[in-house]
Amino acid sequence: MRETHRVVNCWKLAVAACALMFIGRGGIAADPGSNDGVPAPSAAAQTAKPTATDAKKLAKADAKKPDAADAKQPAATIEMFDGMKSGDLDVKIIPHNASHAQLVIKNNTQQPMNVHLPDAFAAVPVLAQQQGVGSRTTTSGSGSNNNKNQGTGSSGSQRQSGGAFNVAAEQVVKIKVPLLCLDYSKAEPNARVPYEVRPIDSYTSVPEIQDLCKLLGEGKLDHQAAQAAAWHLANQMSWDQLKNLRKYPHLPAFYAQKYFTPTQISEAMKITDQAMKMAEARTKAAPPAQKSAASTNSVGLN
Repeated sequence: MRETHRVVNCWKLAVAACALMFIGRGGIAADPGSNDGVPAPSAAAQTAKPTATDAKKLAKADAKKPDAADAKQPAATIEMFDGMKSGDLDVKIIPHNASHAQLVIKNNTQQPMNVHLPDAFAAVPVLAQQQGVGSRTTTSGSGSNNNKNQGTGSSGSQRQSGGAFNVAAEQVVKIKVPLLCLDYSKAEPNARVPYEVRPIDSYTSVPEIQDLCKLLGEGKLDHQAAQAAAWHLANQMSWDQLKNLRKYPHLPAFYAQKYFTPTQISEAMKITDQAMKMAEARTKAAPPAQKSAASTNSVGLN
């Protein structure tokens, strides 16, 4: 009987120990009214007074929190070339081929910016400037040197954005833009040659080029037809020359492939007429002081 009594007592101790462990992990406090419990500490004892170090930490945390007015600050609106001039924006262009390029815009400020792109703009090879090749030159041999890359025109008139893009503070956006080559005799643009973005009137004095690029950016033109119109306007190439233009002139005529189809040439003629009417209307609507300079409103990549 004594042995049995000892075993039962051992089980009681084991159960009591388990109960204590469970209560300790669960955070269960003793009943204040129980004789077995420990009196609960007072509220003053539960709340520790902040030290000087804690106060400094709280002050630093508050200083790092953005002001509510700054957090809700609306995006500033800026024209692309104005932002480049002020240093608020860094803009560069990277041609993919003769028809498309990537426009890279970096916001250097600490607030969001709504960047408005111009209807047309030019890009000039940096190496060409260093070697003294004029950006207005329209004929300069067919070599493939860096200083002989063909000028191209681009447009900021995007169908989905309306020509405006939001760039977050200190962030970069990349925009796909269409290109038109404006120097037939030069090599096609490529990503290996660095280009500088410039206003279109620094490249060409043909007003219709700006309207041509705008229409292309809006997705209203076939690119090949627009390219034929661009060479007709910028390089004074006749329609007969464009009809007989071959993609690979160094190959025998038997293997030659025409650069433009008859349909594309016909469409290019219509596009040219449309661009001329748009340029004429824009000139008439411009203030007298701007009419003399209207012929410089165009876009191109050199």
